[in-house]
Amino acid sequence: MNISYPAILDGGLSYPLEKNGLDIKNDLWVSELLISNPKAIKKAHIDYIDSGAEIITSSSYQASFNLLKNRGYDESKSKEIILKSIKILKHLKKKYKKNFIIAASIGPYGSSLADGSEYKGLKNIDEEKVYKFYKKKVDILDKSEADLLAFETIPSFKEAKIISEIIKSAKKKCWISFSCQNEKEINDGTHIEKCCILLKNHPKVFAIGINCTSPIYISNLIQIIKKIIINKKIIAYPNSGEVYDGKKKVWRGSVINSFESYIDEWLTLGVDILGGCCRVGPEEIKKIKTKADLFKLYGKKKFSKPFEKLKSDPVMKFLISKFGKNIDLTDRYNSNYSKALSDLIIEQQISFKAAITIKKKFNSLIKNLTNNEIIKLPSKNFQSIGISKRKIEYIKNVYEFFKTQNNNLKEMSDQEVIQYLTKIKGVGKWTAEMFLIFILFRTNIFSNNDLALINSIKINYGIKNLTENKLEKLINLWNPYKTIASLLLWKSIEEKIFYKK
Repeated sequence: MNISYPAILDGGLSYPLEKNGLDIKNDLWVSELLISNPKAIKKAHIDYIDSGAEIITSSSYQASFNLLKNRGYDESKSKEIILKSIKILKHLKKKYKKNFIIAASIGPYGSSLADGSEYKGLKNIDEEKVYKFYKKKVDILDKSEADLLAFETIPSFKEAKIISEIIKSAKKKCWISFSCQNEKEINDGTHIEKCCILLKNHPKVFAIGINCTSPIYISNLIQIIKKIIINKKIIAYPNSGEVYDGKKKVWRGSVINSFESYIDEWLTLGVDILGGCCRVGPEEIKKIKTKADLFKLYGKKKFSKPFEKLKSDPVMKFLISKFGKNIDLTDRYNSNYSKALSDLIIEQQISFKAAITIKKKFNSLIKNLTNNEIIKLPSKNFQSIGISKRKIEYIKNVYEFFKTQNNNLKEMSDQEVIQYLTKIKGVGKWTAEMFLIFILFRTNIFSNNDLALINSIKINYGIKNLTENKLEKLINLWNPYKTIASLLLWKSIEEKIFYKK
């Protein structure tokens, strides 16, 4: 498996499905849709792929043989239904040319009872039944086209022991994540430390962690796990903080509104795979992705290294003192390249304030539409929200381009990205440079054609006649952090605060 850490996992599959009006309050939960509405599952997966998830879990969590038997399906048909969850993801991977990891989801024994047992842990476990439950599912999914096995929401130590025995003969690597009742114990009351000790040297377990647990407990759990496991990865995908009512199949209680504020902390503590579970959706995954990408670039203290370098320039030192805590690379980020470029096209030659208003309307206009549907939208729909005829043509060019083109831009050099994107009519060098800064987070970009940057330099450095030669000498002083210097210069002219000797 080729995974770049920290890696982004998707969120709870049920959440976007419920938001789209689907009723999944049944014994099979999300897996019901493998039978009745696979298109809905595909749509939910696409939402997470578009949000930047690099690991996608299958919809097989609650698809167990006993539940499917209760529906009248024999063993052969049940196997087909379970494998369909992997085939859906393989199809999406090929269709959208996305290189995500497919994790075959295996829920706990309690999921086969469909009563929320995974959130409290079963006290009296029939170990033979539990063994058969896991063995049958592992045997099927281990031979599938999934990249790994994901044992999720494990509530009891006994189950973990049974899983550890079964996977000794598995071909695929796996992760095992536990559901926890507090900051140190899984749901049956076992200390998380004991679970980690059980698995820390297991040859088939590449990651250990926590899922479907309140965000308020995650930091402490990460620290405990980190002390015990050395050669394995840590995975965390908390829920929203609400509590599940297994009888009525609803979530109750309050959402932890500060979920986003925990992300930097979890990354700093050393989590390797981060995502969300129940009631955590694509918007939260997008925020995790953005923060993780920045973390890869700048580490624990955002911009500390660039600031140290830039401070040798008196102007930059002044701007850092004024705006260092306020500059942000993430405010225009979107993992959907078509949407990201369209937003940048909208920004061309209009005020920042006007661009914000139009982008909001554009986002509402295209919400839940496919590339083909956006391309076919009548021009009047775009014009009604303030987008000119020329920009409509450019935006449709972008969506048409990314229908067929390989968009693995992250592996291209800065110059290759510019050459690639400027093939699209309507995408000039400035737009490509903004894409490099705000979407790919490249650290050494300066746009010579950005009027605001040029004016900011003239005022801050007191240069009336800024020749190309003078500009080149100046911006070369900021290598390899021209992007950070640009952010400071933009902020300076936006706030009208300038350096004075």
